[in-house]
Amino acid sequence: MSARRRSAFGVRAIVGDVKGKGINATQTVATVISTFQEAALLHPTLPQVADRIDVALQLDRDNPPPEPVSHTQPEHSADDAKGLVDELFTTAVLLEFTSDARTVQVLDRGHQPLLIVRRHTTSVVPAEHSLPLGMADLLTEPPGTTACRLEPGDILLAYSDGVTEARDSTGTFYPLPERLRHHYATSAQPVSPSDLISFLQEDVTRWAHTLGDDVIAIAFQRI
Repeated sequence: MSARRRSAFGVRAIVGDVKGKGINATQTVATVISTFQEAALLHPTLPQVADRIDVALQLDRDNPPPEPVSHTQPEHSADDAKGLVDELFTTAVLLEFTSDARTVQVLDRGHQPLLIVRRHTTSVVPAEHSLPLGMADLLTEPPGTTACRLEPGDILLAYSDGVTEARDSTGTFYPLPERLRHHYATSAQPVSPSDLISFLQEDVTRWAHTLGDDVIAIAFQRI
């Protein structure tokens, strides 16, 4: 799940992963994306955008859609339906790029840590890790943003846990930063977003012959 929006506050983006299955998960994706597209235009800070998404998810949780009635299957109880909705939440990272793309503000709501990929090096973006969207009622303090400086040619990589939880035949998880460092250690050419995504697609498939979760990887580059 991802979306991007140009606003008066900079170019904003969200990359996320809904936990849950079925129609409720689909509804959650729709709620997060539509709310982000609106809130990104209206609110001056990323925490305010995230707060608006939290409210929208809470409204969905408090007002679940009615379950269709089947004449061949037993009806689910109201408690069953509420339980399915309660299990839904969204890990996400919200980004805000300045107009010159030299700096990006990062708000991590339970998502995988971002990576900066440069020629010969890959590093983790240090950011405050907080609870996923939809779990704001459990927060003890408001999540904060982290500013990250981008140099020309830097690639900011956001990805889902379907990448890092891909397993090989021995059950070993895919070591994303290490694989990128090894791949680009002797690269004679600048790293490009298309090359990076193509490499990940092929390398994760080689590592894990079957994938048990959605694999998402999005590369942002300052030109």
